[in-house]
Amino acid sequence: MRIITVRDRQTIPDIATQEAGTAETALQLAVLNGLSVTDDLAVGQKLIAPPVVDEAVANVYKREQWRPAAAQAEA
Repeated sequence: MRIITVRDRQTIPDIATQEAGTAETALQLAVLNGLSVTDDLAVGQKLIAPPVVDEAVANVYKREQWRPAAAQAEA
């Protein structure tokens, strides 16, 4: 089981893409963590990562240290 830490402005689909290589695992990530796909996440929150689906994409995110963060900043 992989545990990940939420960074500023990350969403469930961001993390699903980063960790599993596809945003299609967003629902699975949400369910694993007792959340809804649209829930706001807190910086530093710990989540159980979904299984890797597209290893090539997940490896690029890891190698390049990409951390997508699509949520809007609070006004």
